[in-house]
Amino acid sequence: MRSSSRGRIEIDGQRGSEFARLYEAVVTPETAAHVLSTAVDWSDVIIVRLAFVDDLGNVYTSRWDTRLPSPPLIIAVTPDSGGVGTEVTINGENFGCHGCGAEVTAVRFNGVLADFHVDSPTQITATVPAGATSGPVSVQAPGGTGQSDEPFTVLP
Repeated sequence: MRSSSRGRIEIDGQRGSEFARLYEAVVTPETAAHVLSTAVDWSDVIIVRLAFVDDLGNVYTSRWDTRLPSPPLIIAVTPDSGGVGTEVTINGENFGCHGCGAEVTAVRFNGVLADFHVDSPTQITATVPAGATSGPVSVQAPGGTGQSDEPFTVLP
């Protein structure tokens, strides 16, 4: 079945616990590269739903959340000491998932960037990098940066 060439764009937004229509417009082949024709107040919108409804009734939607996830929380770093090249397990919360778009973007040993892999939303495996010195381990993600309470000791 073929889709039509006319349709309607709908943008709904959640403010608090309420969803409301923020914008609606007719789309034709001449307006395929659509630009909003009226201003939309995005200041307190936390979830956005964009829909295109063609004149055959087919609905195509996309939804996204404008809120950032919680920052990473480091609960434990094991072992708590080791030399360059030591594999370290970081346990905590809010590490996202590998490839999901909200995952950890950097792991540092006292500010020195390390190679790492997000094993799960609660575990990261990292390698102590060359140039690292004793100090906190930090995990950076879209929601912020978490830092270990106890320092990691880099051994010679």
